[in-house]
Amino acid sequence: MMNRGICASSVRDFLRALDDHHYRLHALMIQQGDELLYADAAAPYTLDTPHRLCSAAKSILSLNVLLAAQEGKLRFDDRVADYFPEFEVTDPLLKDMTVEDLLTMRTGQVEDPFIAMLGDLDSDIITPFFQTPAVEKPGTTFRYNNTVPHIVYAVAERAMGVQIEPFQNERLCRPLGASLHAPTNSKGQYNPVITCASANSLMAFGRLYLNEGRWNGQQIIDASLMRRAMELRADPMQPEVTSGYGYQLWGNPFGGIRMDGGWGQYAVILPEYDAVIVLLSDMTDSSYAMKAVEAYLLPGLEKGAEEGQSFPPVHSIAPVGRAQPAIHQAQWQLEDGRMLRMEAKAEEVILQLGEETFRIGLNDAFIRNPKHLLAGKRGGLDHTAYGFDPDEMLLGGAWTDGCTLDFVGKCFAEMGECRYQLRFDQDTCTLSYPEASEHGIATLDHNRLMKGALLCKSL
Repeated sequence: MMNRGICASSVRDFLRALDDHHYRLHALMIQQGDELLYADAAAPYTLDTPHRLCSAAKSILSLNVLLAAQEGKLRFDDRVADYFPEFEVTDPLLKDMTVEDLLTMRTGQVEDPFIAMLGDLDSDIITPFFQTPAVEKPGTTFRYNNTVPHIVYAVAERAMGVQIEPFQNERLCRPLGASLHAPTNSKGQYNPVITCASANSLMAFGRLYLNEGRWNGQQIIDASLMRRAMELRADPMQPEVTSGYGYQLWGNPFGGIRMDGGWGQYAVILPEYDAVIVLLSDMTDSSYAMKAVEAYLLPGLEKGAEEGQSFPPVHSIAPVGRAQPAIHQAQWQLEDGRMLRMEAKAEEVILQLGEETFRIGLNDAFIRNPKHLLAGKRGGLDHTAYGFDPDEMLLGGAWTDGCTLDFVGKCFAEMGECRYQLRFDQDTCTLSYPEASEHGIATLDHNRLMKGALLCKSL
């Protein structure tokens, strides 16, 4: 009989291992059956804060195709081109591509026109797909293609005769109590690559896969269709898919499947353990997370819960420090004539820069500010999170010694964060700041975009 629960020491070892690798974890959830074993988020995130899913959203988007098939509006051997009669597809290989070829990333194309979207979030991504020739028979070779989810959603829309967002909200989100946020461009095209969802919402979709389409006693998607989606296909000559790939789902080398998004967005579905593990992160290279899941969390599930155990928290993204400030009030004059005033309180630090006032939370607390501190806003696909105020910045930090305040600025509309340092001595103050938010950095020392400093003279 399978042990239930998870050993708390394994969770502690997992979090410690991620910390040792400077892994920027934003949320961790572990659920087994109907029991939530662990759930915590790194402040200022909560389990309900929408977060970029990146390519993990592909696994959710493909569920709409399953619903269309369930209602008899679509067959997996339908030709994709037939859903887009406005394009004159003359390439015989491209013309024969099926819906299943699309879902399994075996389109026969080598070039991915998605690259055009990196510089223009409003660009048409559907037309270039049909202008990109296939170089081999579709359905043969796996090649990851970021344009595919745009065609997947469009196929589902055209098969059902409805817009994807309200359909997805009604048929998937509402029953699961989940929410998805994604924009529609000026051409009326839904943009799934900027989908945001909370850790709680991603967990709901992970559990829907685990339970083969069943949710609270209701069969939302036919179990046979869910099993078909989770069936792994692999080409042994391709190392990146030796564990298999289903309908927009990856196979795990340690068993089960996962929803997998760039910079570390995962829902790891483990039927053997009746469990789902959700991680939200911001790492340029997030591959270590899956190694740590296998090394620490799976043994913890095998061992099961222990009596009287307690779990560690996920660390805040704010710097760590419990020093006391050497002074509690000071002001300095900048070279441009502006004044910088600092007031240190027990739970916050107030900085006044000229006429602007910023409040910085302490002790893992963040305070919301209406604008960025010095740093510019970061645009582009890599830094965009949909549905947030792009001007707001939450500030939180710590006194790392009596004369040094390290703090972080987080704007939820951006993938990354800004790291600052306020340092003073008897005569001068230095406020170091970045040009803009950067994601994938691990520590203050790794912030390559630190712009320099405002040099101030003591008054």
